[in-house]
Amino acid sequence: MYKSIKKIIKIALITLVSILLLLAGLVLSLQLKPVQNFIAKKAVSYLSKELNTKIALKNIYFKPFHSLILEGFELYDTKGDTILIAERLNASINLNQYWGNNKIVINKLTLENTSAYYQVYKDSSNIKFLLDYLNPPKKDKKQVSKNLIFDLKQLKLVNNQFRYIDHTKKHYAKVVDFGDLDIKHLNADFQGIKFDNNTIQLDIKQLNLIEKKGLEIKGLATNAFVSNRKIELKKLLLITNSSIIKDYVKLEFNGFEDFSDFNNRVDVDLNIKNSVLNSSDIAFFSSAMHRVKFDLKIKKATAKGKVNHIDAKNIHIETEKSTKLIGNVKITGLPDIEQTEFKLSNLKLESTYKDLQNILPKLSNRKDFKLPELLKSANTIIYNGSLNGLYNNFKIHGEVKTDLGSIYTESSLNFQNDFQYDGLYQSKAFSIGTLLDNQVLKTSGFDLNLKGSGTSSDNLLLAIDGHLENVDFKNYTYQHIPLTGKIVDKKFIGSGAIEDPNAKIDFQTEVDWSNPAIRYNLTADINDTDLYALHFSQQNGIIVHSTTIETNLMGSNINNLVGETTGK
Repeated sequence: MYKSIKKIIKIALITLVSILLLLAGLVLSLQLKPVQNFIAKKAVSYLSKELNTKIALKNIYFKPFHSLILEGFELYDTKGDTILIAERLNASINLNQYWGNNKIVINKLTLENTSAYYQVYKDSSNIKFLLDYLNPPKKDKKQVSKNLIFDLKQLKLVNNQFRYIDHTKKHYAKVVDFGDLDIKHLNADFQGIKFDNNTIQLDIKQLNLIEKKGLEIKGLATNAFVSNRKIELKKLLLITNSSIIKDYVKLEFNGFEDFSDFNNRVDVDLNIKNSVLNSSDIAFFSSAMHRVKFDLKIKKATAKGKVNHIDAKNIHIETEKSTKLIGNVKITGLPDIEQTEFKLSNLKLESTYKDLQNILPKLSNRKDFKLPELLKSANTIIYNGSLNGLYNNFKIHGEVKTDLGSIYTESSLNFQNDFQYDGLYQSKAFSIGTLLDNQVLKTSGFDLNLKGSGTSSDNLLLAIDGHLENVDFKNYTYQHIPLTGKIVDKKFIGSGAIEDPNAKIDFQTEVDWSNPAIRYNLTADINDTDLYALHFSQQNGIIVHSTTIETNLMGSNINNLVGETTGK
């Protein structure tokens, strides 16, 4: 009896050891590349038949419980068009939780030199057959006790390509087309990945790519949240061709199909600070922006709404050397910049003549635009008020402070064709003498309606109606001078009156500079005018009670005038 039991135990031990050796041999054989490739090719052949398509795999290496490497993997759709070509896929895995929790942990998944192609048709896509296979009708599904859970910790992309085309959408040749994307040199490092059926959270440590239209993402780092209704990017750093955007972006939508009409269907929530925005990057999304040039430093700004109707507040923008804009703005009509309306409120704009001469030609798409030379003396310009209209045709309502004085205005400015202006301009004291480089004319107040166009004496058209007040001329202050006139064809024709305790003068004048020798014609009716009080005479008591003076003079400057002056 004892011998029989001993014999049974010995046979059992030999059998157990044999089984263990067989299993060990099987495990060891599975680590041999030829064995793994043989099994992989059998699996690929099986899947090809199951899916009725072409699948290829060059090499596979599986280190049990640790890693999986695929090389030369290819997947095609049922028409024979490429879906995926992966030169190398490397997965570092952990199966410790598989047995108890049915979970496979992928510590790091690396895709190298992979090209993926996704195409959408009217009723399907090029991967529909895969989705149908993986999600068969309920009656065909086998009951399973637990769903298999994948936990991906890190995803790294090295020199990949993604091609997407939606054949149901209209396509655009000049701008980035979200229905026709070709992304190359895609490199990324996604960490801290958490996902369920509807959401993904991850830390994007690094991402860069180039889109076929020329848009380049040189760097992207952010804490990202993605769902089928929202994309939220916190601690954002985005570097593109010529721009740097920082801080926070949130996009809300009804579904990813809304991105095919991004400007009208996706809600945007931005909080931007210490960023740079260049118009050339916006032009990747709006062809009209190729006509506008600017480079802005955004100190801070918040914005909400859709791209075609956005409300921005607490804006602080700087550009050039000395230009600063602070305020709120509502923008309606983007991305068509030619039809986009801007409404700026609580606006403070600071600039200089030199900055404006650099900004306005680029902003108005007029390289030949020149500010009047005489405005150089205004130098620093500070505007407080509102601004409404198109980027090159707008209405202003506020106060302009310059080195020469302050002007209140309700007017319009138009840069679309020629420089045009129309409206009310008022000042209590403005250094007109400095503006006109005239030593005897100093400050003057005015209340004028001006309507004109042009920026030089050669193309100036101007209508003037209003009055001057407190005019300091030859150190005498004239109280009130009504004035009306026009400039056309290099000629000023005007009339006015001096209504002052020491002078009563009505005048009509014509100044013609269409020839090198400028012609000055003046007719003035002078009554009860004290020449001594007006500092025209050093002798007291010289008063002109009633006379008419006519001049007909010609010359290129005040020192070479010739002609005649008559009085009666």
